[in-house]
Amino acid sequence: MNNSEIEKIYKKYYKNLILYAVSLTGNLNDAEALVQSTFLKQFYPIKILEASNFGYQRC
Repeated sequence: MNNSEIEKIYKKYYKNLILYAVSLTGNLNDAEALVQSTFLKQFYPIKILEASNFGYQRC
């Protein structure tokens, strides 16, 4: 999935997700942060790096 596809999904669902998040948090700023972090985690996951991938060995 490329960035333009992710942006389309974000724009399509943003308003409804914000409304839902505000109902949970009671605060617009918290709701926006929650929605943004959720999208970032979903579409740009951080890969856990293992030492074995770098040629290191445990002593």
